[in-house]
Amino acid sequence: MEAAARLFASHGYAGTSVREIIRAAGVSRPVLYYHFGSKEGLYLAVAQAAVANYEAAFAYAAAGADDVVLRIRRVCRAHAVVGRELARLNAAGVGAPVPRDETSPSGGAGRVLALAVEALCALIAEGVASGELAPCDPSAAALALVGAAEVSVAQQACTPSERPNTDRVDGVVAVILRGLAPREQPKDDGVSGSPVTHRRRRQ
Repeated sequence: MEAAARLFASHGYAGTSVREIIRAAGVSRPVLYYHFGSKEGLYLAVAQAAVANYEAAFAYAAAGADDVVLRIRRVCRAHAVVGRELARLNAAGVGAPVPRDETSPSGGAGRVLALAVEALCALIAEGVASGELAPCDPSAAALALVGAAEVSVAQQACTPSERPNTDRVDGVVAVILRGLAPREQPKDDGVSGSPVTHRRRRQ
């Protein structure tokens, strides 16, 4: 399926022939039709594999005992990397006679987006409860983070580079996370009752 995925992403569904697929994959036509039934079936299998890869990468990124901020960064990076491939397949499949449900690339993209928002919302709520993040609306913060990753996905889906660039999404996510960082409480000077702001000395 890797060969088919590359061809669909490069030439689109309509621009990729079964002959090109079997030549690139090194299999016969009967083998392809035995496993997938048709070119449409192969395209759907490729898209479903992309969604499954995303879910696996997403679960790994969100799990673990690391601090919440690190897990949020990993989730956003996974969304940008794997979501890029799904976006390419979705764009490549224009005109493909496939169902518009969760088994299709467009339906898969919607499922991926919902999973990202749900997981980030849970991580942000965990961070607020532990004091790692400032009090905020977890849903709104999750949408902001997913939006940052989505912009990266959209930009990279239109570029010919084979390797995704995570630097951009890392930078934008870092900006949002700085805004979610807890603020230091001002200290009382013990005399006037007014808070004292401690500033770092200039070197």
